[in-house]
Amino acid sequence: MSLPDKYEEENAHLIRYAAEKSKNVKSPLSIAKLCKQFKEEIGSDKTMECLRQRIQRLRMKIHESDEFDMDTKDQFVESLDESNGKCYLACQY
Repeated sequence: MSLPDKYEEENAHLIRYAAEKSKNVKSPLSIAKLCKQFKEEIGSDKTMECLRQRIQRLRMKIHESDEFDMDTKDQFVESLDESNGKCYLACQY
């Protein structure tokens, strides 16, 4: 597997993981805690900082994904940053 393919596969795994963890949350998720859980559960060799940056980039691009419905996208954005939430997604459409 080439490096770009591996990077894309890891990003896809990370975004699916984060989207699943963001379902039905009652308060914002700590990105640091999410990264730690991902490293422990999945066995990622990436640093916490690398994972944090990836999640932040993915949060900004999730509206482009066809993999998730609007509710999942909304939950993902809101759970990671309560202040932006629906306004961010609404501005994308």
